[in-house]
Amino acid sequence: MLNYTLATTALQFWQYPITVALGSNPNYDVTPTDGTLTVNPRPATVKADDGNKFYGDLNPALAATVTGTVNGDVLNAGDYSPAVL
Repeated sequence: MLNYTLATTALQFWQYPITVALGSNPNYDVTPTDGTLTVNPRPATVKADDGNKFYGDLNPALAATVTGTVNGDVLNAGDYSPAVL
């Protein structure tokens, strides 16, 4: 049996080393080779919600629906500006 452990410090998106720590392997001449764990940004979507108004009325409050976030992350709302007033 080969004895080894794997470890990484991965947190946010970026590249993190995966290190190999060898244990006792008296019957083998083992060469450890470390690896890389790549954590990619998660895709998210911000979709402007539809709205309507009558001509001459003030613009309604604008909103958007956010999907794809995890771990309680919140995308900050930007400026929901109407394209045509």
